[in-house]
Amino acid sequence: MAVINSTSDLLKALSENPEWKEAGRAELLGDRLQTLPELVSENSRQIAIISEKLDRAFELLAALAERMSSSQLSLVQWIG
Repeated sequence: MAVINSTSDLLKALSENPEWKEAGRAELLGDRLQTLPELVSENSRQIAIISEKLDRAFELLAALAERMSSSQLSLVQWIG
């Protein structure tokens, strides 16, 4: 049984006993913070999807603006 008199003793005991380390992590962080890496990964994935959709929307908007500009030019030529 390890005797813990200092933080370095505690850290050594945790490194020698992975189950203690995991129990300490669970106690200190709680469920919500332990799932943070997964939440960040999911958010990153969703941001990438949104970014792709936004890029496509900008492409469509640029094409629409070009078509409208051409239509206006044709209308001016037709009226003029």
